[in-house]
Amino acid sequence: FHILAGKAVNDTLRTSLSSRDTQVEMVRQETAGYECFSGEIMESGSH
Repeated sequence: FHILAGKAVNDTLRTSLSSRDTQVEMVRQETAGYECFSGEIMESGSH
């Protein structure tokens, strides 16, 4: 899962060279979403 997600982020970063500000902001939001999602999985797994 993490490898696939990383590839998707890399593809988005590559595309961001054409419209950088918008794409970078999207990547930032997606990355924050991944971190939040991973955190929830870890917390639920530890209970």
